[in-house]
Amino acid sequence: MNWTKHSLNLVTILLSVLLTFFMFELVYKGFFSEKKDSPWGKRYMLFKDTNGGTVFNNQDGFFVYGPNNIVESTTFYHIDDEWVKEYDYIIPTNNLGLVQTTPTITDKDSLLILGDSFTEGQGSFPWFEAFRDSFSSPELQLINGGVFGTGFRQWEMLHDNLIDKGVAISRLVVVFISDDAGRTTWMLPEHTLTCLKNYKDCKGPENFYHKPPQDELFIYLEKLKRFRDEYAATQLLKEKKKEKEKEKDMNEFQYFFKEYMPGTKYLTDFLINEVPSDKAIMTKDVKTNFNMNKNAIKSLISRYNENIIFVHIPQKNEIKMNVISDMGTLTTDYIKSQGGYLFDGHKECGFIYDDYMPNDGHPNHIGYDKISSCISSAIFNKWGL
Repeated sequence: MNWTKHSLNLVTILLSVLLTFFMFELVYKGFFSEKKDSPWGKRYMLFKDTNGGTVFNNQDGFFVYGPNNIVESTTFYHIDDEWVKEYDYIIPTNNLGLVQTTPTITDKDSLLILGDSFTEGQGSFPWFEAFRDSFSSPELQLINGGVFGTGFRQWEMLHDNLIDKGVAISRLVVVFISDDAGRTTWMLPEHTLTCLKNYKDCKGPENFYHKPPQDELFIYLEKLKRFRDEYAATQLLKEKKKEKEKEKDMNEFQYFFKEYMPGTKYLTDFLINEVPSDKAIMTKDVKTNFNMNKNAIKSLISRYNENIIFVHIPQKNEIKMNVISDMGTLTTDYIKSQGGYLFDGHKECGFIYDDYMPNDGHPNHIGYDKISSCISSAIFNKWGL
């Protein structure tokens, strides 16, 4: 009787294991095996300068906008075979190419706000303008150091460049999202800068495009989309060719594993080949970027001590999943380990999913108002300003 009961338990366990593997394979094939379209692949960012200047200027290893300009910024998404305008606004730039209407004056006591597109205000007229006008300490010059797509090391480079220009920075606010610590430093390639000067020189791979006249807009967008579609198809063929080459070196067991148990193979390869970190598993490139950005965080804290604030703003996907990403947790833990002052925007600033744009990951005007209030609270809590 006991032997029969033991056998039944063993069979139940084996069936449970087999069922778990079977369900995992079904989920993998249904949700992960086919490459999903990235929302960024459907995004088309158009820019147009209004005074004959340049939209962007590369500096020594980083970039800012062109100085003293008014830039038209329009972004479309291609969704369900329709062109959807996500946002259309103007970007004012000052004498140093920073996103603000007032010039940056050297030798004046300044509070610099560093950050990415959330700080720049991508998608809406810069929230920084109203924030500066309402700031309670007029003796401090406020500077908007937000530049889209950037991370901590690139912010440090911008900071150092401003210092070299004679800008007197006494206080620093670093506004970041979880993704920022995995970003590298970058500048705009020459072919992109050429495209941004004249829409007729845009071929498709530039990512940022000069805005054409209205009567040519949708023909132009379709041209860009055709290039992306053709490029994606070419990349897919290259990947399939690589897979076929790999199959030649496989034995029968390896081929069976790949063909009929792709989910299990993916999980096994992932655990073997990726490098685990404290609370996240990062690819080699992301780990390199993270270490570079950690060094920038450490450097800024050591230079400003009690005169630096870090404000962690939630991303749209984090609000949707009600979780802070592993990269965000690693970053906040590191800031605190270095003695940095962290203001937790996830808990303190009341963001909800409706504070973000419908297709884009950026805040809408309500979300940007919350960022402004969040930074005000952080500055008051830390410095009483």
